[in-house]
Amino acid sequence: MNAIKNLLKQFYDWVKYETGSLDTVIFVLPAVIVITLTYWLIRRTWHKRKFGKDFKAKRRQCRLNETIRLLSVCWLCNEYTTEQKVVFPYGNKYGWCISHKKKKKLLCNIFAENNSFTVMMRLSDRQYESVYGDLREYTQNQIDNKYPCGDGGWIHYRVTCKEHFDDVKKLLAVKCS
Repeated sequence: MNAIKNLLKQFYDWVKYETGSLDTVIFVLPAVIVITLTYWLIRRTWHKRKFGKDFKAKRRQCRLNETIRLLSVCWLCNEYTTEQKVVFPYGNKYGWCISHKKKKKLLCNIFAENNSFTVMMRLSDRQYESVYGDLREYTQNQIDNKYPCGDGGWIHYRVTCKEHFDDVKKLLAVKCS
């Protein structure tokens, strides 16, 4: 892997410093395509060896997880026109999340995870009570064990299926109303 990375870096340096015209860049473009495809094939082979028989299932699961995360982010942006920003809410040691704000008011943070994502949000007790009966048992348990803060509290809601995502939608609708 390092050899390919070094080769790509050398190629980039050569194109950057040695070429003076577009003709040279076009002339070298097939080499870039070949190097990129070679790198991709090596990575794919490495992943096949790493996951063995589960390779196709693992790839399918990764695509599904990424699709679910992207759908949640897109839904949130379209539904409530939120501003997104990548932040480190607990410092650099603990990872990143996507913060969704509307007019400087934090709606939620979305943390990417393996096979799921976690939504962190704060609602008041009155907001929780208004939707509590419409939620699933898992969500009610999360609300019952919330981290208290003023009149309400924070929940870290791990979304692992469509039903959890539907409950998150209900909670965010209450938050934004």
